Amino acid sequence: MKRVSTILVCLLIMQAFSCSPKAELVKYISYDGENVTFNPEFQEKEIADGLTMTVKPIDAPALNQMTYFAATRRGDYEREFSRTNVSQDNRENQSRSERRRIEKLMQKSEIINENVENGTISGEMGDHLFRRIYEGGNHGYDGSEDKWFRAEQIFPPDFNPFYVRGNYLSVFSLEFENNSNEVATIGVGNFQVASGNEVIYPYEMAYFRDISDDGSSNLDNALRYNMPERLNITPGQKVEKFIAIPAISRYAREVVVQYIGDDRRSANYAYDVNYTREELNIPLTKYEIRSFQSVAPPHRYDAYYIAQFEDGFILPLESNLIYMSEERANQNVQLCGLVDYSDLDFTFMRCLNVKPSNYTKRMIAFAFIAPGE
Repeated sequence: MKRVSTILVCLLIMQAFSCSPKAELVKYISYDGENVTFNPEFQEKEIADGLTMTVKPIDAPALNQMTYFAATRRGDYEREFSRTNVSQDNRENQSRSERRRIEKLMQKSEIINENVENGTISGEMGDHLFRRIYEGGNHGYDGSEDKWFRAEQIFPPDFNPFYVRGNYLSVFSLEFENNSNEVATIGVGNFQVASGNEVIYPYEMAYFRDISDDGSSNLDNALRYNMPERLNITPGQKVEKFIAIPAISRYAREVVVQYIGDDRRSANYAYDVNYTREELNIPLTKYEIRSFQSVAPPHRYDAYYIAQFEDGFILPLESNLIYMSEERANQNVQLCGLVDYSDLDFTFMRCLNVKPSNYTKRMIAFAFIAPGE
């Protein structure tokens, strides 16, 4: 469970080699990290005839991505994100330049929506791209911003039910597998957590219902993920639920998740808690998106780029430059660009599937379609 306490950004160095045509620019992200680990990482035990339970301590920010996507589902299953629309109200009170600006926004919105609906890009990607166009540089980045190196910032905690009033709870994953021929029934009341001399009972659903009134919790995701008062597990079924307690002390030496059955027998899942501090330096290599037009003469254009990595991370770019760690550069990336020829009434969008590390010169070629092609 890693926390970033201090971010020191933008240590720039030039790496010059006699055989290189030019120096390569690299950014280093330096930060002090606090890391809490558990030993073992998980434990599996049989808690009743044919019923096994695996308990694993979870870093609560790691649930941001899962709960974010769960919260953005729609019941009609047609699309997960609503269309982005631009209206042109009070047209008679607008200047010619303002009307033209809104017309161009409407045109770009339609192109983005078409690509979402035909499955070329995800709805979330389309939403970020439109925000980049509409909000300008306020929603554009180059990948070296400090917030991308905090797990809880890559995906917002807004829909994580275990993020309460600005703080994360301590969370444990419970995975059940019923290999018997009968229905097994378990509830949140069967569990307690011991840390030092403390014995803490997991939060019940009533807690999440109470705090949902002040906007501190996402009730739907609490209902989806938190251990209920009564969970029926049918024969052959696998189920994962979570229990949460107030944050345990990072200095605790041991934490024990205890299951107490209806027969009053208990199963103890004991974990050693290890707390360390570390200073890390992550090198980020600059990649350039090198655009070109397919015919001459060239036309003036505005280009808006967005990248989605295979781990789900989406980055709307401020310009044609992007900084990536070695881990990210080795991922498959969907790179899309919406191009608006500013001197013509022609706008289009195209996407490439790239693996940045394959580009030895750190330049990703992006060909534009010329008007009339």
